[in-house]
Amino acid sequence: MMKSGQKIGNYLLGEQVGRGGMAEVFRAENLVGGGIPRIVAIKRLFAKLAGDREFVQMFLNEARIAFSLEHPNLVRSYDMLNEGGTYFIVMEYLEGCDLEDLVARAAPGKLCMSLPEILHVICEAARGLAYAHKGGEKSKHGPVVHRDISPGNILLDLKGRVKITDFGIARASQHSRLTQPGILKGKYEFMAPEYVARGECDGRSDLFSLGVVFYELLTGKNPFSDVLPGDIWKKIMEFDPPPAGKVVSGVPAEVDRVLAWMLAKDPKRRVPDGGSVLEALEPLYAYAGPDETARLIGMRVTQQIKPADPSAMSEYLPIEDEGEERGDATQNIINTDGLLGLVESPSAPSVPVLSENMLITSMDGETTTPRLRDFKRRKIRLWLFVAAGIALMALAGGLTWGLWPEPAGKLSVRSDRRAEVFVDDRPLGLAPIRESPLSVGDHVIEVRRPGSQRIKRYERTLVEDQHLEIQVRWARPVSKAKARKRRVNSSKKKKNRRKRTRKKTRKKTRKKTRKKTRKKTRKKTRKKTRKKTRKKTRKKTRKKTRKKTRKKTSKKTSKKTSKKTSKKKTSKKTRKKTKKGQA
Repeated sequence: MMKSGQKIGNYLLGEQVGRGGMAEVFRAENLVGGGIPRIVAIKRLFAKLAGDREFVQMFLNEARIAFSLEHPNLVRSYDMLNEGGTYFIVMEYLEGCDLEDLVARAAPGKLCMSLPEILHVICEAARGLAYAHKGGEKSKHGPVVHRDISPGNILLDLKGRVKITDFGIARASQHSRLTQPGILKGKYEFMAPEYVARGECDGRSDLFSLGVVFYELLTGKNPFSDVLPGDIWKKIMEFDPPPAGKVVSGVPAEVDRVLAWMLAKDPKRRVPDGGSVLEALEPLYAYAGPDETARLIGMRVTQQIKPADPSAMSEYLPIEDEGEERGDATQNIINTDGLLGLVESPSAPSVPVLSENMLITSMDGETTTPRLRDFKRRKIRLWLFVAAGIALMALAGGLTWGLWPEPAGKLSVRSDRRAEVFVDDRPLGLAPIRESPLSVGDHVIEVRRPGSQRIKRYERTLVEDQHLEIQVRWARPVSKAKARKRRVNSSKKKKNRRKRTRKKTRKKTRKKTRKKTRKKTRKKTRKKTRKKTRKKTRKKTRKKTRKKTRKKTSKKTSKKTSKKTSKKKTSKKTRKKTKKGQA
């Protein structure tokens, strides 16, 4: 038996916060490291199940899969311990509630949350399932299927974060042999048709279950709920639920289309993965912003959490067995051959038979039953009867107080633009709101534009049977003359814009033409200068060559002439000498 203050490894146990079909969960503190201790949750397998190999193997497989999945929309696991043959998993601790509590608080025929908040919750859950169905980034087990998506396994914390928990019957596709044939695990109303018919499931089965959760959040009722499991399975296989827009007002047609896509009987016609759910739903609530919707969800969670003191009635409560299962609707059903037929109801507990050892013999020789002679037992019984009477009286007083009609009025809010209405910091929904019941007294009514900081505040006092109407106008009405002036001004502005654009285009074209002409002129001038320089250089070279050739020719001719003249002169002299000699 686990107790508060017990030490397990490096962790100090606190109070018990939950109990399921396989394990119980405790709040604990990490003792390692200085400073503020980290608060965690520790899940412990029941002692009577620890001897069953199949359950132990399932528990260890859950731990291995959870360690490999790290995503902001999945509850994270930190450590796994084994002490004295008992297995423990250290997990992330979230302070908040689950969707099941919010659905239980919603009035029939009304949304448990505003439409943007519901879309945000479904999108965040689809984002976490998309990550798990891909197998994560560090996982070696392959795709992970949850098999038990339900409002009780989708948690909301005080910051508005959405996380999926309880992978107690999750299986990687490689480890599917651990599930025994003929056993269905999960909550009846959220099972997929292929899981009911053939015991097969994949990521699309989780998306079908998420679609059932989506339908229940929108309408406040499960579409496949019934008394017997066989009737539930028959509805899952044959019944097509009506669109949520016909059950509850204010649901857009696009949401009904996505919901019908998620609830398709044939897996081939169903949503293929969580990413397609995100692509279909995110544009429908993008105007409000994810941070604003998360803040609103956190406000709802803080209103939902009201811690009670269980010690006041602990002495009147029965002592529970350690292995008793409570707080979890997970059921195991064997022999799935007769799923769609009638299922016999569980047999009622038989009246105990009085054995011979319990009979005693009286003075007259007759056998009689023993009487209680202990004064302490009588005193305990008397106190129990007194406590039961007090409890019944308190219950009767509470019922009369709750059923007694309180004085109330009605509130109607209209807005010319999309806005959200808050009454005393409590979200009432999107405008328009028609004849919503409101208690008598002073109230602060705020109308906020989603995605912006514009807020209009009204302080009103409501009297009994009064119908309070508020008309919110974000833009002032414009007269016809002002509208004409605006049109004329807008036309003038358009003309001026056209003139400016024309001037700009002209300037640009002029600059371009100037650049082109400059380039052309530069090219032409360069060509001309090159031609001129070539001509000049040619002329100069020709002149020089001519001068040189003339000089050379003149020298040659002068030499030749001088030689000739010298020869002539010598010939004349010789002739004269010869003539003189002859004479």
